[in-house]
Amino acid sequence: MITFTQYLLPNGEKRPVSIVRPEEIEALAEKVRSIGARFEIECLRTGDVSLECVLRGDETQILSSAMCSNGPGIGFVVDILVREAYDSAIERRMLEAE
Repeated sequence: MITFTQYLLPNGEKRPVSIVRPEEIEALAEKVRSIGARFEIECLRTGDVSLECVLRGDETQILSSAMCSNGPGIGFVVDILVREAYDSAIERRMLEAE
C-alpha cells in the first residue's frame, strides 16, 4: 500500500488514505519516502484529482505531480507519479540508482 495525505474539501482537512499498487511500485514509493518525501492527493472542485510527491523542508520541492479524473484509472496515474518521483530523486542525487 502507498499512503497519501488526502486534503478534503472545503477546508483542507487532512486524512491518510492508502492505495494498493503492484509490489514494484510500492517498493519504489517506499524508497522515495525514505528521503522524507510524501505523497499527497486532493479532489478538486472540478471533480479532477491532483496528486503530488513533495519533499518539504526550508523549501518545498515537488518531485512529481499529476492530474486525472476521479475514477478507476487513478491507479495507473499513481504508478506514473511514483516512477517519476523516483526518477526525479535520482536526478537530484537524493537517491542512488540501482
